[in-house]
Amino acid sequence: MKRRLLSLAFGILCLAASLSVCVVNFGCGPAPVTGRAIPGPSASLPPSSVPSPTITNLNPDNGELAGGASVVITGTNFVNVTSINFGATAAQTYVVNSSTQITVTSPAAITSGPVFVKVTTATGTNGDGAANTFTYNPPQ
Repeated sequence: MKRRLLSLAFGILCLAASLSVCVVNFGCGPAPVTGRAIPGPSASLPPSSVPSPTITNLNPDNGELAGGASVVITGTNFVNVTSINFGATAAQTYVVNSSTQITVTSPAAITSGPVFVKVTTATGTNGDGAANTFTYNPPQ
């Protein structure tokens, strides 16, 4: 019983610190604790308190069909980001630097031309507009 109470107290302490998410085994025997770091400031606010994201700038706003461009997305409300898409294609690599900036690697595309970049969070997805248009350059 002492181990269970200690495990429960440790789990609550980990969650209260908001630096990691702890999973505590409440079964008999030793209570192993595992955790993982929560990246960036996006973990510090509950989803319901943050409006949908907006994009104000992409830098650069164009790249090669092969993908691989490092694109800095500037905007607002980048909290609890769940995905980033270039048109219908999901970006596989991105880092939420802050609630106003994301660095993403553009995915490959099949055809050249403009696509909308979409940031999806727990509270919604940004709208379409000139500020979130990325253009895949035709082959040279």
